[in-house]
Amino acid sequence: MLLPDIIISGCQKIKQIVINGSADKLLYYGIENFHIGCRVFNVKNPMKFFKFIGKKHNYSKNQIREYLTYIKFIKRVHKNKIQL
Repeated sequence: MLLPDIIISGCQKIKQIVINGSADKLLYYGIENFHIGCRVFNVKNPMKFFKFIGKKHNYSKNQIREYLTYIKFIKRVHKNKIQL
């Protein structure tokens, strides 16, 4: 489930995205890093690291594809190509 939200912190708007994936929760707070489960990834270059870590943590091929889709979405939001 995708739950985009805007949090007001003083006068600053912070993007927050929570995705409950099939294996772990993905959390993004509008900064350079996002979390999948307890692991932290940088928005700029997460793809190859996630593939490696996904295999290491016994994600199926379908789950790896699922999370790569979420990561691509997060990257687009981070670059402001998608407004929440």
